[in-house]
Amino acid sequence: MDILVVNETKLKGNQHHKIHGFQSIDIPWRPDAVAGTGTSIYYKDNLMVRDLKIVEQNLCELITLKLLTSLGWISVGAMYSKAMKNYQNLIEEFFQNNDRGILIGDLNAKHTSYGCANTNSDGNILLRLSENCGFSVLTSREPNHFSCYGEDCIGVFLVSADLVHQCSIPRIEINIGSDHLPQSLCMRTSSTICEDLFIGYDTSRTIWSDLEVSMKKHLTPYPIQSIPSNIQIEKLNKILREAILDFLRKSSIRKYIMSNTNRKTRIDESLGKLIKWKGNLEKKLRRCSDPIDRIRLRDKIRTVKIEINDVAKKHSDLAWKSQCSKLNKKNPHFWKVFNRLSNMENKGEEIRLKTTEGIDIPLDEVPSHLRSQLAKVQEVDPIDMVPKEVICEAQRSLRANLSHTGPLCRDITLEETYAAIMSCKNNAPGHDYIPISVFKHAPNILLRYLTALYNASWRLGYVPDS
Repeated sequence: MDILVVNETKLKGNQHHKIHGFQSIDIPWRPDAVAGTGTSIYYKDNLMVRDLKIVEQNLCELITLKLLTSLGWISVGAMYSKAMKNYQNLIEEFFQNNDRGILIGDLNAKHTSYGCANTNSDGNILLRLSENCGFSVLTSREPNHFSCYGEDCIGVFLVSADLVHQCSIPRIEINIGSDHLPQSLCMRTSSTICEDLFIGYDTSRTIWSDLEVSMKKHLTPYPIQSIPSNIQIEKLNKILREAILDFLRKSSIRKYIMSNTNRKTRIDESLGKLIKWKGNLEKKLRRCSDPIDRIRLRDKIRTVKIEINDVAKKHSDLAWKSQCSKLNKKNPHFWKVFNRLSNMENKGEEIRLKTTEGIDIPLDEVPSHLRSQLAKVQEVDPIDMVPKEVICEAQRSLRANLSHTGPLCRDITLEETYAAIMSCKNNAPGHDYIPISVFKHAPNILLRYLTALYNASWRLGYVPDS
């Protein structure tokens, strides 16, 4: 451990605690202060630091410093805030002045998008800040704060876009007898990335009544009219997916595949070159004094950041496929059966799975066998992972049902659309990460837009790309 952030009344009291081998920057505990938690940053003796800064106000405490690593100078901040609406400018300034930064602490901000049971006004402020400033909110998967009002995840790490691919998901550490559980975050400072691979959203805590409000907000600006071309079908398909994904990002918990061995994965060569190129551009920007050249350099850096995100996502997808391919060694027919179960149109010779003793597995026991096999490469419920998009799968089901009735001389009804969705057997997100639970709770406005999409697709004989 190189950095320790302490944000705790019970640990500090009126005393200054020393840790062997560490230096510290402190805001002493004040019993007369409303936000009197006491905030400290401990850092190893052998680390090079600079630009130390302390902000101490009645409802907010902030300590920042810059730390030299192999990635360059990284800004680290420790913050406690009782009311973010008064001090959100401190977070904005921190990330505007630091391309590589991590801000850690208790901000009393709750939002369902990162695991809290509900959302408060500070949570909405934090989410808006993350969108405007480009940082990610990381926190443990398990609750890290307990009170008489329930449990939540209010201990957070705000990580800039340049560093988020180098960071693991925070882990809960041993209970120290506080209402907060300690968390640890591992950041790679060499050419490695963590093996926490995003695979979708957990909707177990999602408030479905918010879905209708979100759909009205996103879809109302696009009234349903005649859809005369394949391009318009693609556009409507994209609008629907983006509206649903925006709701999921704000109202659901992100799910990841975790490596059991915590092994390091080499960064893709092209990703490493892009990161190095961006670093060189940032150095030029710091040395540049010409206003026009600075604007051009900022545009280049912005473009490279987008490329880095695209390449990193592709690398994560390849890593997931590599993990799953190991299952073929256990059962060579595994993925054939998996594909057969997840694709109703895939017909052919029946393939049976076998146990390790070579005995055929009964068909009714195949789903449980699939779960046990997938559980070996991920820590989430395996039934929540199927490589099919629900929008497309429901359309295939709908087409199969309607084809038996001959030529369709009428419009598809909402009831037929909903029946097609309910017939989808894959209770899981596909490559677009949208779980079927969203569609099974679909409000009328979402069903109307889906039905319009399917009607146009049926008339023109065109199915949009996944």
